[in-house]
Parts: sequence; C-alpha cells; structure tokens
Amino acid sequence: MMSFVHLHVHSCYSLLQSTATIPSLVKKAADQGYKALALTDIDAMYGIVDFYRTCLKYKIKPILGVELLVKDPHSEKEGALVFLAKSNEGYRELLKLTSLAQSRAERNRPHLFIHDISEVDDLIVISPFDEGLLQKFIIEKRDADAKRWLTLCQNSVGKDNYFVEIQDHKTPNSHERLYTVLSWVKEESVLFIASNHVHFVEPNEEQALEVLTAIRHGEQWDRETYQNSSPEFALKSPEEMRDKFHYIHEALEQTVTIANRCNVNLPIGETVLPAYPVPNEGSARDFLRQLCQNGATEKYSVVDSDVDERLDYELSVIDSMQYNEYFLIVWDFMKYAREQGILTGPGRGSAAGSLVAYVLGITDVDPLKYDLLFERFLNPERVSMPDIDIDFSDERRDEVIEYVAHKYGKDKVAQIVTFGTLAAKAAIRDAGRALSTDSKLVDQVAKLIPSRPNVTLIKALEESDQLHSLINKNNEAAGIFSIARQIEGLPRHTSVHAAGIVISRDPLTDVVPLQLGADDLAITQYAMGDLEALGLLKMDFLGLRNLSFIEKVLHNIRVRTGQRLDIQKIPFDDSATYELLSEGKTTGIFQLESQGMKSVLQRLKPSMFEDIVAVNALYRPGPMEQIPVYIRRKHGQEEPQYVHPDLKSILERTYGVIVYQEQIMQIASKMAGFSLGEADILRRAVSKKERSILEEQRERFIRGAKQKGYAEQEANNVYDTIVRFADYGFNRSHAVAYSMISYQLAYLKANFHTEFMTSLLSSVMYNQDKIASYLYEAKQNGVGVLPPSINRSEADFTAEETEIRYGLGAVKNVGHRALEAIIAERENGPYTSIDQLCRRIDRKLVPKRALESLILAGACDELQGHRAQQLAALVTTYDQNDTEDGGLVPTDSAKEQLPEVPPFENVEALQYERDVLGTYLSDHPITPYLSTLDGYQRYTIHAAEKQNLVTFRIAGVVEEIRVIRTKKGAQMAFLTIEDEEGRAELTVFPIVYERMVHLCEKGKILFLEVKRDQYGGEEKWNVQRATNVSSLKPISEQPQNENEENQENQLFIRISSHFESKTFLHRLKEELVNHPGNTEVILYYERTKQVRALPSYLAVEPNALLISKLQSLLGEKNIYVKKEHGV
Repeated sequence: MMSFVHLHVHSCYSLLQSTATIPSLVKKAADQGYKALALTDIDAMYGIVDFYRTCLKYKIKPILGVELLVKDPHSEKEGALVFLAKSNEGYRELLKLTSLAQSRAERNRPHLFIHDISEVDDLIVISPFDEGLLQKFIIEKRDADAKRWLTLCQNSVGKDNYFVEIQDHKTPNSHERLYTVLSWVKEESVLFIASNHVHFVEPNEEQALEVLTAIRHGEQWDRETYQNSSPEFALKSPEEMRDKFHYIHEALEQTVTIANRCNVNLPIGETVLPAYPVPNEGSARDFLRQLCQNGATEKYSVVDSDVDERLDYELSVIDSMQYNEYFLIVWDFMKYAREQGILTGPGRGSAAGSLVAYVLGITDVDPLKYDLLFERFLNPERVSMPDIDIDFSDERRDEVIEYVAHKYGKDKVAQIVTFGTLAAKAAIRDAGRALSTDSKLVDQVAKLIPSRPNVTLIKALEESDQLHSLINKNNEAAGIFSIARQIEGLPRHTSVHAAGIVISRDPLTDVVPLQLGADDLAITQYAMGDLEALGLLKMDFLGLRNLSFIEKVLHNIRVRTGQRLDIQKIPFDDSATYELLSEGKTTGIFQLESQGMKSVLQRLKPSMFEDIVAVNALYRPGPMEQIPVYIRRKHGQEEPQYVHPDLKSILERTYGVIVYQEQIMQIASKMAGFSLGEADILRRAVSKKERSILEEQRERFIRGAKQKGYAEQEANNVYDTIVRFADYGFNRSHAVAYSMISYQLAYLKANFHTEFMTSLLSSVMYNQDKIASYLYEAKQNGVGVLPPSINRSEADFTAEETEIRYGLGAVKNVGHRALEAIIAERENGPYTSIDQLCRRIDRKLVPKRALESLILAGACDELQGHRAQQLAALVTTYDQNDTEDGGLVPTDSAKEQLPEVPPFENVEALQYERDVLGTYLSDHPITPYLSTLDGYQRYTIHAAEKQNLVTFRIAGVVEEIRVIRTKKGAQMAFLTIEDEEGRAELTVFPIVYERMVHLCEKGKILFLEVKRDQYGGEEKWNVQRATNVSSLKPISEQPQNENEENQENQLFIRISSHFESKTFLHRLKEELVNHPGNTEVILYYERTKQVRALPSYLAVEPNALLISKLQSLLGEKNIYVKKEHGV
C-alpha cells in the first residue's frame, strides 16, 4: 500500500530549472516502489505525453499537472499554484489554463489571474511551499491578505480541492517557515500535504542544477550565491519522506488520497483526422474516387488496366485504413497552391510511390513509369499514419499555411514546437562559463569534442586520447566535463519546427496546450512525436529554396524571351542537359554541386534520367563504394553480376547493384513469395540488425523460397545480400522525386544559361563569397558581366541579352529601403550627376554611406566625373538643403563644378571595388602582369582545378591570411588567393612559411608553385615556393648565356655512407635553407644507390659561397652542378 506520492515534480522541461529527464525520473520512481507520480513542470506542459507513456511502460499511474503563476489584482502580488487533473475533463482544463497563461507571455512570464480559475471543476490545486502566494502572506504576517487569498482560491476550486504544501529542504530558515505555515493552516483548518519539491533525480545533481540556474540567468556560479540550494530537492523514496515528516504522517497520506482522485486517460494511438467538407454532403470515399478518376484521365492519354487496377488497390487500402479525408485535405491545399501559381516539389519521400497522390496532383512522379511501390508509402499490413511531406517555394510557403488556417480555423491549426538542447560542445562551453573557468581551458576542452551531429561527451572521451589525458591531469577540466555530462542533452529553449503543421478536428486547446507564435498562428507545446502519439494530423510544409530559384529562372526567361516555359513539361532526354552533367558543370544544381559529386558525374557521364536517380541514391557513406562498380558496368568495362539469375529483371536498371529499398522488397516478393507489405516489414526488420529478428526472418524467407522451388543455399545467399544492403538501400520514390528537381535545374542551366546564372546570383544576394564564385563560373562559360549601374540595374541581378547586369542589392551597405527609393525616383528620368542624385533622393531613406558604396562599386561611372571626384562631390552636396524643384528641373551640367582631385590609381580603385562587391569586376590587379606570367607555364586557378597535376604554378592576389601555430609551436598559414578566374585556399607549412613570411600580406600579388595532396579524403593545395610577381622578369629578358646568373638548374650531392647520420643531414639542410634560389637539389645515396629530388622549397642559389661550404662539408668530388640554358 502506498504511503506517499510525489505531487510537485519538475522535469527538464521546466527549462533550465531541472536536470531530471523523463526516463530517469520515472525509472527511479519505479525502482523506489512508487505506484503513482505527478509531473508539474513550470509554465508549460512540454513533457506530459512523454511522461504519460513512460509511466505506463513502468506500470506507474501518471498524474498530469502544471505549475503556473497566478496574480492577485487586489495586492498586485503574484505566486504559483500547482494544478493536477482529476479526470479527462480536468486535463482539458489544464490545457486551457496553460494555453491562456502562455498567451500572456509576450513581455512577461506566462501568468493567470485568480478569476481565470473560477470555473474549473476537475482540478486539484496546491499552493506550493516556496512560491505560493498564501505562504508568502503567512510568512510576511499579512493575515488579512492570507485569509482573503485563501477564500478566493477555495471559492474558485472548492475547499476539498485546495491544498497547502509543506516542505523541508533544510535550507536557511526552512524549519522556521515550515512551522509558521503549519501552525496557520492547522488553525484555519485548511487541507495540507507534505511534499518534496523535486528538481533532480539524484542528490549528487545539486551542483548541476545550480549551474543550469546560472546559465538561465546569465550568471556565474558561486557557493555563496546558491546557498539556498540543497541536495534535498532530489526524488526521495517513501521511506525518506516518512522519516522526514514522521510528526505529520497524515500530510503524507493526503498525497495518496489526491493520487487516487486523479485518473486521466490520454487517447494514445487513436487517429483523429479533421473532417474535410465534401461537396453536397457526399462521402469522402466517393469524392476521393471521383477525383482520382478525373485526375487519371488528365494524366494518361489512355487509362489502361494497369492504371485502373493500381488505383482500385490503393483506394481500397486508403479506405480500409480510413484515410480518405487525409488525401482530400492534401489534395485541397495542393490545388490551392497550383491555382495561386505557387511552385510545389515533384514529391518527397515514399509518397511519390502512390498513384493516388500522382493523379490528385499531390506529386508529379508517375509511380507506374518509374516502378515505385505503394506499400513503401502505405503498408496495409502495418497500420500507420500516411506521411506526405510537401515542398513549396520557400518564399510562398506561408501563403499555403495561411490558406489551411483560414479553411479549417485558426483555432484548429498550429505550428509545432521543437527544442534546442545542450549538445556536447555547448554543454562544455556553458558549464565552463557558469563555473568561471578560464576561457582558454574551456576552448581547449571544447575543441576536442567532434563537431559532427549526435556526438556525445562519452563518445568523444572514448575517441580522443587527448581529451582523456586532459581530464585525468587537470581538475578544472574534469570538473566542467563532469557537470557538462549531467546537463548534456537537456532542452535549453523552445523553437518552432521548420516545417511541421498540425491540423485538428477539434479546437486545439481541447487537445493540446498552446503557446504564442508568429503571425497569429499558435505553437503547440507538444513536440512532433507526441502529437503523432495522440493521433493528430501532422504535416510538413517545407520551404525549398530551389523551388523559389526555379520560379526566378522561369520569370527571367519570360521577361527576356517572352516564353512561358512549363517546367513540368520539359523533355527528359535533352542532350544539352546530359552534356552539362557529364562535364560536371553543376554549380547551383540541387544535390549535384559538391566537388565530389561533380567528379562522379564526370566519370559516370549520365545519359539518362535513371543515372541521376542512381547517383543521388548512391552518393552517401556506405553505398558510395558501389559507385565505381556502377560506372564500370554502365560503360561496359565490367559485366553486371546478379545475386541470382531470376533477379535480373529487378536489378537490371542498376547493372546488378542493389541501390534502392524497393529492390529489396521486390526480391523478397519474387523469391520468397512475400506480399509487398510483408516485404516492407522484412526490410524494416533486418535493417535493425538484431540477431533474433534476423534469424526469425531468415527462416521465414528460406521457407517461402523453398516453396517457390529454390534451393536452401540459393535462398541463404539472397537473404545474406538483403541483410548486407538493408542499411544502404535508399528510398527510390524519394530519389526519383528529388532527382527531378536536379534534372529541372540542369535543363534550365544547359538551355537558359544566362537566366539561370542571373537567378543563381540573385539567390545569394547577401553572400559575397558565393557571388564571386558564381561570377567566375559565368565568365568561364562566356557570359559577360556588366557592372552595377545607378540608371540600369535593378535590385536583383538581371539579364541583358546574353549578359548579366550586376544587381544594386549586392552592393555592400545599400539597404532595401535605399534601393527602393533610388529605383522609384529613377522613373522621373535618369540620374546625370552626383549633385542631381543628391537633390532628387529622399535622404531619410538613402544614407550617404549607401551612395559612397555605389560610387566605389562603379555604379555611378556613367555620371559626371571619375570615382574620386564623385566621392568628393558627395561630401559637399549630400548635406546641402534641397532645392525648391527637388532636382526635377534640368541643370546646366557645365555649371556643376566637380572638385579637382586626381583619379584613383587602378589598384586602389579595384580594391575599393572589391571591398563593396566582394570581387573585382571592372578589372583585376593581376592584369598588368599577365604578359609576364605567360612565359612561366602559369595555370589559372580554374584551369588548375580541372587538371590532374601534382605540381603546378598559379598567381594571384592574397585576399585572406590566417596564421596558426602547430603543436610544436611553429607558425604556418592558410592563404586565400584570387586570380582573374577563381579563388583557392592554400596551405603554407612551417618550413615554407618561414621563408615567405615577408610575402604573406593581404593585397600582395604572388607567383606560387603548388603541390596537390590528399588529406582525410579532401584535396589540399600546399605552397612549395612563392615569389612576388613584381620581381619576375619577362622570359625575353632572362639571361641567355652560361656566364649569366640563374643558369644552374640542378645541384647533385653524393652522400657517402658515413654522412647518413641525422646530425649531418641536419647540417646539410641548414646550408641549403640559408641559400634559397631556383636550382633543384638532387641527393644520391652511395650505399643504397638511391636518388632523391628534394622538395622545391629547398631549391638553392648555387653561388660560390654555397659550393665552397658544401665541398668542405662533403668533399669536392661529391658536389656537381649541372647547367642548362633557359628558365
């Protein structure tokens, strides 16, 4: 029999006010023998569904509650009340009260007023010991206020439902306060309970909670500040509670009475779809069938038996699972999107395998044409809610959400909450900051935590010997690591799910608690998984940037050519598209623009849409190793191999390589007689890799295969193949749908290159690095780039014939309001001078800084004067008063005297240009040196990227420098170099950096010898030598006879066996380093007969001094200089 129940318990969903996770809390309660447990998080009910389900798992009765702030309008005081649901109706009252409190949280903490609870009938209300207003009045000796507040509360909820909480956490003055309150409530004959205010599970989590509190307040933790903390806030056992309150055992028993009065059953697992308003009060089933028949007639010129049979089958499954209205809801908002001209994606996930979805216009993928399986989407043998995620143009997604909210009611539609958590690295940094740990030590620990997703501190510790050593040797590091482990993974703040929308049959406050959201649309307090558990309709309305991008390209085509291209009707056999893909020219193309993918495409040379689908599915860790096999087989360099001859029809399109999950399902169906629904269950089961499940499914598979006439060994071989590829197989429906977007973009780029690049540039308007990269590509493909123009440019990049006009919006410091004002005023005639420009614009909207940037960008070059004069004129004219005519009356341009200042030097003008545009546009600093560089076998950066050279020479401007120290303390650098065609990041290792440190300055133009290396699967360019370009002489001016300098190009050094020691070789290296030059050094090891060419950074100037030193070191006969003509 229970003797006590915890009724005042905070989990980690009392954000940053508890360290107790739901699983650890409930498990501990079960271990302690509790049969009931309450959850009363502060201000919100985020954890209720998880708590409820976890309690059922541990056979504990869940008591559902919340702690809310309640204001007393009479005293202007406020205090907390704990609310517990007695019944399902009480649970609904909890939802409404919590939602109401949160609706007032815009500027303040969520709160209620006492009159808000006047009509609740099915709630237990507890005045908490520390935060309750009644206790505050009692402690402050405000007896009249205490009695008034008590009467208000009891009248609101009933005397039998109102309880006062007594606690003893052994904090300063806690005993005195306890007895003061206890005496008062006994005297007033008020019901009371003894309880424990639970904030963590184990007593040793006390400091972790204090650190969380410090993080919440942005403070630093210290013992004095947190003296009211106590290990007593842990989840105490019934025995511990009996010992603590042995003198008022009736107060403990009262908690059991309350627990017995609280009985809530949540509708877990029930599906609650909203009703779709079917015309003429018809049935959803019949209306859906009619829509599908109409859609099939539109999609197919002939509706054959394959279409009819597939539609009948899918509709029967949908009807048997009672999902007719689900499909009607999706059809309806997709119809709205199309009618409004909002571009939607061809499909996402397994929904592309549904013919119903295709004929309804929900997807654009024909599952019959692409051999996609309905059972991968909706399995009649595994009942689960269908999941149709929709991609919309990210700039118009909100229009569709607004439509849905209007159609079904804003009280029935909401966005979905999600939680930002204290991930491993963040937990280290937050704990270190709160504990006032030296920032360098915190950085040192944090940098040893990998940045990859889902890494935990324990995993990091297992993987890193350095981290393990640091924690063992440094007590401070060990301290922050220990605290970080206790707070790792806890929710830190709420956010809005990027795509999730919930649509309810009933007003949402009857079903879930809500909180404030943007644009009048509330946010659920329950996360995605909890909403699904309650059977609510959840949908993902995803905003896909690439769809907005396609819309922009189509718009640009329409503006420039008048052609209204329907992206759904482009040919999928366009040779120009496949040529572009085969050349790896896929910058800006969805899923295909990484360097690795470009390399795969160049080797694959796709010739049909299936190749794009396959490569998108294979280009992932694991199956990536099959890419070379696929390529060899496609090009006839290797015969396809099939795990069994009977499976050729399934695997033929992928040359015998298992690529898709659907292929695994088809194999199980063909070879072992599984239905496709059963095959999907098999696929899911074996992917879990649990031995018992694997063996159980193996037996079933072999039994089915033998019944179909296959030998047991054959069946085992095929089953082993299924197990091996179950993890790697990709959803073919998703691959086909997303490959359509890839193909559409590739088609637009291949056939409307200028419009494509214009749109691509506009899509990254505020990313100057990407703009620079895309401009280089445009130029490399013969598209001219016109400079920004105050009179011709729009805000975005625009197409002018076959050229791209730079957009004013991409000029630094020119804001949206300034652009609108400049472009609007331009309707009254072109600008002619800086003076006129300043008189015509509204200076409240266009700051001087914006005009300065436009001048430096060259946007005002068509106005009077050069850039330096325009800047000087701006200083004098911008602040002058407006003329009476506002600048509309033409002025005598001859009278507009421009300041007499010299023009910028070319290099200076170009640097200003780059500062505001992120790239050189009108020219490049390297231009004056191009004729000199021609004789030095120099590659442009773009050409070098395409060549497969180990060493090569490039030249460019140093744009960025990052200097670091190695573990040995030596300095090295990373340089960003830019030439007329591109940018590259170069690594300069210590020994080279030491010799070229004087050249590592921003703005210097260098001639570099580079070596291409691979590190961790990534290509790196390492600098071997560097020279200032200005010191190079044209080849025609190089010395031509043997008496002139720099003729020697190889220095041979013979190393005898007694000179092979490290000490000697170090001395030799020192001499070489001290005489840098252009002559290669070759070592010949006499003992091993090996020849070794030293790296180019050890090349020397073989003058008389060096030769003399080397001869004295090694002997005269061991040094030989080979002389050749030329460079």
